[in-house]
Amino acid sequence: NYICKDILQDKAKKNITNSTEWGNYYNNTTTNYAKISGLWASHSYPEEGWKIVSNYTRGPVDITKVPQNKGDYRLELATGSSEDFKAYNIYDMAGNMWEWTTETTTVTAGTNGETTNHTYAVPRGGSFADYGSASPVVHSHGFDYVTVCAVSVGFRLVLYVK
Repeated sequence: NYICKDILQDKAKKNITNSTEWGNYYNNTTTNYAKISGLWASHSYPEEGWKIVSNYTRGPVDITKVPQNKGDYRLELATGSSEDFKAYNIYDMAGNMWEWTTETTTVTAGTNGETTNHTYAVPRGGSFADYGSASPVVHSHGFDYVTVCAVSVGFRLVLYVK
């Protein structure tokens, strides 16, 4: 939240409440996918869930052969694959993958007069399967168990510099 508020919005002039144009979102129409320089893969979402359409490939995306963010297809990119997704030298904070954070939330649930507290991890930022206006960089996914495993959920290694 600090980085979004103090760096991205103030210094990099990025829209943190609608990250569509600077993240690998389903509705990003400005990115030139033919200029992608890193790893990428195409996925489809039939009724049974996400399926990989093309294996992970390095280099430009041949948009005449690979479905990209249209219909039931989405394009997953490696971090740093596009300069379009950089803000203040930080790559891919918006879109591409939901990122686990160190933030947690506690939910109290009760049945039959008994209450229990459950602590959940909080992922943020949206993925290649989401709309940038609905899941911008500051959006909290709510809560999930840390055991959730999905093609659209990941994490970022953090370097703390003091």
